[in-house]
Amino acid sequence: MSDSSPVVALARIELLDILPKLYGRAVVPVSVYQEISRPHLQFPLFPERWPWLSVQAVNDSRRLASLSHLDAGEAEAILVAVEIGADLLLMDERKGRKAAVTMGLHVTGLLGILAEAKRAGLIERLAPILNQLTEHADFWLDPVLRDAVLRQVGE
Repeated sequence: MSDSSPVVALARIELLDILPKLYGRAVVPVSVYQEISRPHLQFPLFPERWPWLSVQAVNDSRRLASLSHLDAGEAEAILVAVEIGADLLLMDERKGRKAAVTMGLHVTGLLGILAEAKRAGLIERLAPILNQLTEHADFWLDPVLRDAVLRQVGE
């Protein structure tokens, strides 16, 4: 299960293919699908081109009100993850992650995905990828967190 930010960031640095290699398949809620396939993006993602990516609507839309402090993509991703019993939710936004954890979900963000890809041998070095993210993908990265992640993967 994923929110839009990890998918968009990985696509911008041409590493979207690591998601199926790590997780087999990914699910996004309807609002995330609509967000990542909008023509206004520098490169609309056209998710239908990836057979490992599926779209799932929230079954109980009444529960969205309980997550009204989040944007639609985050709220729907959390609820769909709960409804389908997702093993993992991919999300970067702090408020969304906090809400997901309180609902019993296991959450990782883009840095966690990339660290896992490095450990799995899918990427050789993480530091250049983090540079790409900050320089070309509009991804803000706290320098302290960057250093901690690089130490964690032995760089």
